[in-house]
Amino acid sequence: MGDEFELDDVYAWPSQLMDARQMEEILRCKVCGEYLAGPVLLQGCSHTFCSECVRKHLLSKGTSGSCPECKKACSSSDLIPNRPLEHLVVHFRALKPKVLQLASGTASLEDLDTKEAASKANQQNNDAMKKMPIVVYHGMKDKQISQLLIKDGLGKILPTSHDNMVNCHKEFIHMWNAQLDTINPKSLGQVRNEVVEAFKARQKEKSTLAATKRELGLHKDDPLENAPAINDNFRKMAQKMKAQKDAKPSAEDKDDGAQMAQDDPQNTMPNGDMRFLPRDNAGTWRNLYVNSLEKSIYVNSVTNEVLDKAPPATTAKLPPKAESSPSPVKRPVEPTVWACGMCTLENPLHFLRCEACGQANPNPPPTTKPERPKRSRQSKLSL
Repeated sequence: MGDEFELDDVYAWPSQLMDARQMEEILRCKVCGEYLAGPVLLQGCSHTFCSECVRKHLLSKGTSGSCPECKKACSSSDLIPNRPLEHLVVHFRALKPKVLQLASGTASLEDLDTKEAASKANQQNNDAMKKMPIVVYHGMKDKQISQLLIKDGLGKILPTSHDNMVNCHKEFIHMWNAQLDTINPKSLGQVRNEVVEAFKARQKEKSTLAATKRELGLHKDDPLENAPAINDNFRKMAQKMKAQKDAKPSAEDKDDGAQMAQDDPQNTMPNGDMRFLPRDNAGTWRNLYVNSLEKSIYVNSVTNEVLDKAPPATTAKLPPKAESSPSPVKRPVEPTVWACGMCTLENPLHFLRCEACGQANPNPPPTTKPERPKRSRQSKLSL
């Protein structure tokens, strides 16, 4: 059976049992994706996670702890163990292989052993298990922290730096407190071994990273992205593109281009000589008459060159000049003001009297109004 299905995989369920797959997704932690181990309920939002997962999350957030799912503010004191849900997870994991065997047709109800095995391993006296208080490391000396590690059985990590000692002791406390929320807690020795092994793995990773940085010529605080060896390919590509851009065509390239142009039959004459192909069109000259200048000008359509005489090369090609129309008669400018003969004040033309002295306008504008058409009245028809 183990060869056919991955029992811990949520996709081991066939398509006919989609409800069972959805139930299993509910019984999995939203942080680690595994089955809920020691599930705890957040008091404020009622979301459930593994005790160890949510405690690690709150430890990393510090004083600004929040729910991993809804981001509502919370702390480790808001965690409530959910024992019924943990029992449900245990029975679901025990029932899953049996249901998969029945669904695949490899076993029947009579073949299945319905007797439950007593899982008494790792059982401890809950009365002897006590929650460890949170330690405030601020102001403590390295000797005091090392004594705490030795007292809790973590002396294997010594000697190490101050930050490593604090992080290891924090991890030990929150992992042990997470075991109090599960029905089958790990022993104290198992928790110690997990903390020590995790510390050794981190130290090995740090030493490997430091050795890699030394080989690349980097400082211990520099990121790997700044390594010259990593960016060497990009620099080579940039230099190659720049060299191609700055490179000038050689004499051989020019000869090849000239030979290709000469081989083209459209560019050669019947005797083999190269045909002269003008690069730009000479354009046409246009004859325009400017009223303000009262003369004709010639404008090139390509170069926009302006001449007051006909170009010599196109004199024969120009169309016959049309008879110039008589110049328009300039209309005299009509005065818009009149000067008072007494006070010499200039008044608008429509003023009948001077605005200053009251002298009458000698040339008043006509005041005659256009005659309105007479209204014709229709007499009433007599009936």
